[in-house]
Amino acid sequence: MKSVSRAATFLGLAYLLMAALLGVVLVALALRPVFAEWKNVSGEWEQYRLNDSQMKWFKSVKNKQNVPCCSIADGHPTEMRRRADGGYQIPDPLHPGGEWLDVPATAMTRPPNNPIGVATVWYGTQGPDNIFIRCFVPESET
Repeated sequence: MKSVSRAATFLGLAYLLMAALLGVVLVALALRPVFAEWKNVSGEWEQYRLNDSQMKWFKSVKNKQNVPCCSIADGHPTEMRRRADGGYQIPDPLHPGGEWLDVPATAMTRPPNNPIGVATVWYGTQGPDNIFIRCFVPESET
């Protein structure tokens, strides 16, 4: 009887260990896209060799509605062009080589300084084909 009890205890512990291991694997798989996305974003900024002051600037940027743009992880270097009316356009980040998108006036940052010198956009996706431009700072204009 004791050997059956030990076997049952061992089997119970084995199942518990397998369940815990499965949980760890599932969490790792769930977080993988997050880390992959961060690696992509950090790779976008690698060529600019940002210093500590520039990195901190990302956390201080707010749009005209006083909404924080967040951090470097959410900001993307981008091309830009100025419209005749003084507004800005950026290439659609979801469709490279496609149309250019108007930057909403509310997405412009304040103050409009840019210590990075590179046009930067913070956006989120709305469905599979649309983006919402949360913040935009033009490249330094000298």
